[in-house]
Amino acid sequence: MPRSRDWETRSGSKEIIQQLESYTEVSPSGTGYHVLIHGDLPDGRNCRGGIEMYDQSRFFTVTADHVDGTPTSINERQDALQAVHEEFVAEDDTNDEIDATGGRRDDSSQSQTLGLEDEVLLEKARSAGNGEKFDRLWRGNTSGYDSQSEADMALCCLLAFWTGGNRMQMDRLFRQSGLI
Repeated sequence: MPRSRDWETRSGSKEIIQQLESYTEVSPSGTGYHVLIHGDLPDGRNCRGGIEMYDQSRFFTVTADHVDGTPTSINERQDALQAVHEEFVAEDDTNDEIDATGGRRDDSSQSQTLGLEDEVLLEKARSAGNGEKFDRLWRGNTSGYDSQSEADMALCCLLAFWTGGNRMQMDRLFRQSGLI
């Protein structure tokens, strides 16, 4: 398991951590890093490859396993955030196609998935810490929700996580669930 002193040798991590220059910690898995900053993400995607960037509607576990050699404070880094987003996360217009509505469609988001076959994904979701909840919803049990719509949304959110946002896989799986 990588420790905080290894960040300078991890592929791609060093450049991003140095550019963002704010509080950095080792992730709960020990295989990645969280860089916490003050700033607002530009419009567009929020993840590509192994890099994820969020500024709202997201929960994550804070480890407080500070990375040596990085600031101990959370800094305002709007310009650096925009630069890192542009270089590592933003859409590449050369991969875009026009969809049926005339808007842009970026099929590269499909490569952001975990790449799991449906059955493997379902098994992992059932084995996760919230696997009991997932399995209840998967089987069509809406207890604990005020409406069918709320239960549908809860399952969709779990499927979004496990599919990495792959809309086609989410739709296919939801149609196999007991909530359909």
